[in-house]
This record gives sequence, C-alpha cells and structure tokens, in this order.
Amino acid sequence: MTASLSPTPPLVTPRKEAGPFLSRDEVRPILQLDEAGFEKIKYYLRTREMPTAKKLF
Repeated sequence: MTASLSPTPPLVTPRKEAGPFLSRDEVRPILQLDEAGFEKIKYYLRTREMPTAKKLF
C-alpha cells in the first residue's frame, strides 16, 4: 500500500507577492475604525505598548 500525494491545497501555497493582504482603506471599514483608532493599533504593533495621548501625538 502506498499513499498517493495530492497537489498542495490552495490554502497552503505560498503567496507570490510581498506586501499586505489589504490596504489601509480596505481594513478600516472592516474593523470599523476611524483614523485615530487605526493609528493607535499601528503604534501598538510598532512599540508593543499601549498608546496614550502623550505618546501617540
């Protein structure tokens, strides 16, 4: 008994292009964020600390 190898399913194939999946303008309505909320998330991802008004602006 031998197992046959099937082609790689599409969910596991590597992406051919580098870059974000969605642009900033596509993400904001999905997450229901205004510009300030989006900037807070970007700040957190960059620094790994919660943003405060003093640090963000």
